[in-house]
Amino acid sequence: MVSVRAPACDASVFSFPSFLELLRVELAGTRFQCCDVVGAGPAWPPPAAVMVDVSAEPCDAQRAVVWLRIDDPARRRGAHRGVPIGELAAAARPRALALLAAELLRTTDDEAREQHGALAGAATARAPGRPVLLQDPPTLDAEGELRGYPKSGLILAGLRLGLVAPLGARVILAGDLGAMIGEQSFAIGSARLLAGTAGLSAGARWSPGDIVAASVGARVEGGWAELRGDAFNGALIASTSRWSPIADVAAWAAVERPSRTWLRARIVAQVGTMLRGLVADVGGTSTAGMSGPFWSIAAGLVLAPWR
Repeated sequence: MVSVRAPACDASVFSFPSFLELLRVELAGTRFQCCDVVGAGPAWPPPAAVMVDVSAEPCDAQRAVVWLRIDDPARRRGAHRGVPIGELAAAARPRALALLAAELLRTTDDEAREQHGALAGAATARAPGRPVLLQDPPTLDAEGELRGYPKSGLILAGLRLGLVAPLGARVILAGDLGAMIGEQSFAIGSARLLAGTAGLSAGARWSPGDIVAASVGARVEGGWAELRGDAFNGALIASTSRWSPIADVAAWAAVERPSRTWLRARIVAQVGTMLRGLVADVGGTSTAGMSGPFWSIAAGLVLAPWR
């Protein structure tokens, strides 16, 4: 039997009932029968029970470190770990704590230790008392983007699909694929640009509260673009079809609304410059195409199917 001692803090730090329910799910099918609940204080159940002590220091939703202390008297084993809870979205806290508690409990079980050797070794290798930074699961992104090039006056519209993988409580790494299209009109004709891109970005993310989550970072992008010119009265804009590799670097900032569901909204702003662009000659002047600095604004949905 597993006995859990409730934290002295109120529900503002995390939802203790949700934590218990998720812990029951994680321990289903194991030798651990979850869970008897013991109120905060010195009293403990009989020594035969496996004990899980949950506490928060300090009792503040944004600054607290939630400590999980496991004591298995029958096997004379124990484990403990701290989680900086303010670095997790409120909706993700009970699940993160339940996953960590279940993993710590498995380290006290000989049979589970053999089955989960790699995970148990990683959990016990850290220095005692050092908080572990838990991360959210990967997410899928779908965004519509509007991008402008002030030097040429070109405006592109496109779609980006990406995968975001957290590398800790704050660091994120993301990759994406995109496609864009735009057109410019001139007195002698028009120029249409098509581009396919692949991007890689890294950044930092934090949640000041439960209302909004913010992130900032840098991005590199490469791809291939085609510029097609349609001429009037026999005049020539670039060539009828021109292909070229493209590359750029940019800085970005994003905000999103934390959600208890697997779907949430996000807005991303970006400024950057072309490292290699594609330019067309219009009337002998290089004015059309992708060149110089650019800006972009994107809005879309973040899907967390593994939450």
